[in-house]
Amino acid sequence: MNKKKFALGGILVVLFLLAGPGCELGTNPLLFDGSPVTVSFRVDEPSATILADSTSKDLEDVKNIDKDIDSVKVFNITVQIDSITGGTDSSTTLTGTVTLDHAYTLFTLDTVALSEFVTERSIFDNSLGNKFAYNSAGVNYLLDLIKNKPNPLPTVWIAVYGRADKSPLHFRVRLRLYTQIYTTP
Repeated sequence: MNKKKFALGGILVVLFLLAGPGCELGTNPLLFDGSPVTVSFRVDEPSATILADSTSKDLEDVKNIDKDIDSVKVFNITVQIDSITGGTDSSTTLTGTVTLDHAYTLFTLDTVALSEFVTERSIFDNSLGNKFAYNSAGVNYLLDLIKNKPNPLPTVWIAVYGRADKSPLHFRVRLRLYTQIYTTP
């Protein structure tokens, strides 16, 4: 009998800790993962040249739930470069920028090897030192677009510019935006 009381008490303590002091489960927002928004650029150039491409992306794509949305928060922005299937030497280095709405730099690369981005990597990862850096003004611009929660969320223009040190160039650059959605109860 004591084991059952102990187990029930333990469950109640865990529920209290999860809910937090002062948290009312019926009135606070619920949390959902937004759909990752992916933008992809394909690079096919016969020589190491200046790369330039742009596209628009509807940020409304993050809203994948049928509920009243209280707010949307960005929790990660990533980049991945797939050169293995494209045939570009993975030691090829890139120097360039990614911009938003023709005015805001999101991040920059300075002679970074493609091999550094074989797997998806956060733009907030500072392990490459000054070779790869996000720009806080560009990130804040994107956060403000989403935080201010216009209905619908706006479309953003994304552009990539850069150059490489080897050729030919055959790879795909993927940018992903990960969000969390808070709904009204």
